[in-house]
Amino acid sequence: MSLNFISNKLETKLEEKRKNGRKTSIKEGCANSLSVGFGVNYVSPYAISMGANNAQIGILSSLPNLIGTFGELYTVKEMWRYKRRSIVIAGILPQAILWLFMILVGVLYFVLGVNSTISSMLLILIYTLLIGVDVAVTPVWTSWMKDLVIKDQGKYFGKRNEYVGIITLVCLLCAGFILDYFKHTYIFIGFAIIFFFAFIGRSISTYYFTKQYEPYLKVDKEYYFTFGKFIKNAPKNNFGKFVIFGGIFQFAVSIASPFFAVYILKQLNFSYIWYTLIIVANLVCRLVFMPIWGKFADKYGNISVITITAKLIPLIPALYFISIFLFPISAILTLCYLIFVEALSGICWAGFDLCTSDYIYDAVSREKMALCVTYYNLIGNSGIFIGTVIGGILATLSYTFGIITPVLGVILLSATLRFLSAYFFLPQLGEVRKNIKQFKLDLELKQELKIISPKNILEHLHFKIKHN
Repeated sequence: MSLNFISNKLETKLEEKRKNGRKTSIKEGCANSLSVGFGVNYVSPYAISMGANNAQIGILSSLPNLIGTFGELYTVKEMWRYKRRSIVIAGILPQAILWLFMILVGVLYFVLGVNSTISSMLLILIYTLLIGVDVAVTPVWTSWMKDLVIKDQGKYFGKRNEYVGIITLVCLLCAGFILDYFKHTYIFIGFAIIFFFAFIGRSISTYYFTKQYEPYLKVDKEYYFTFGKFIKNAPKNNFGKFVIFGGIFQFAVSIASPFFAVYILKQLNFSYIWYTLIIVANLVCRLVFMPIWGKFADKYGNISVITITAKLIPLIPALYFISIFLFPISAILTLCYLIFVEALSGICWAGFDLCTSDYIYDAVSREKMALCVTYYNLIGNSGIFIGTVIGGILATLSYTFGIITPVLGVILLSATLRFLSAYFFLPQLGEVRKNIKQFKLDLELKQELKIISPKNILEHLHFKIKHN
């Protein structure tokens, strides 16, 4: 028996295990989508219903990710001692249980009458732990998945995201109807129901992690480099410049991102079901356009997609700002307009999120994956935290300039900073993929117009008739 035959047989068995691991990961993601659809997307409305102010909403949106990122520095080193499955489960299992504690905070406020300030701070604390433990194990999970998906990452994650997105969409709609029903009786019951479903979803997700195949990984300390060394070399390489842009862009985005829910629910006073319809438009467009952006990136590269979408994303808060002029005319018109804006947002963020993730997979080796993801998240989440704190402070100020309220002020500021960060930093980013075409809008439009020209259509029909 030849060595090549033995080697091929072993590789076939390993690939079968990786294939089963990829299937299990899709099941795990679908289970976790209950946690996202019923839970994460409704934490800000939960806090608003408990009387949280704008500064507290900002902290709620940013602090959990920042704390979790510092936890990543610890979990990455633990890969030298423990299996990745053990580390991930150690983070995910407490997250499932903490959804029950989220319900308990509501008991304190709605049932026992604990004041809004104390209840809101407890909510921030518990939610920080809930998201923090998840974020802390993200680089370990990413490293694990890189070993399961060794080729066609875009195709696999596109499929996984599609399944996850559809279930999240259904959960979002169900949660919206549940909250809207209980809004007129006892809103806490509605939140308790949806957060219990979030607990069930994350518990099932934890079970699937125990069944998912984990390829062996020997983590060598020679691949370790400090955060200080990373920052020092960042301006000198593609990935470093990409991380710097990500941090600054996320800072600009996060100044306003926590306050769109505040604007919709408090300033416009829309119902929970209307709020749900608006955010569902975002998710639907993400689902539809993510595979389209994936094919585009395969042809033109990730940086092309990031450049296009990052130039469009500043329009989102600017369009939100315009909605205040429509509201006095018609609430229904404003609802339809915001659905359109969120649809555009979903299209843009589908490409941006997909290609920033794929760029990391392309630019980083498997040995350095967890560490590079940690440093990327540390800079990005620091930008998010600083942005939301600044946005929260500005949103709590007492001023009005005509129709401009503090919340609309931070939305307008975010639009300006998003544009400036994209304008100055995008030209510095370089593509790492090989054998891709250079995207030029004018040439592509000419090519498409040429294809659909009357002359070409007639020639195509003539060819079909002749050969049939």
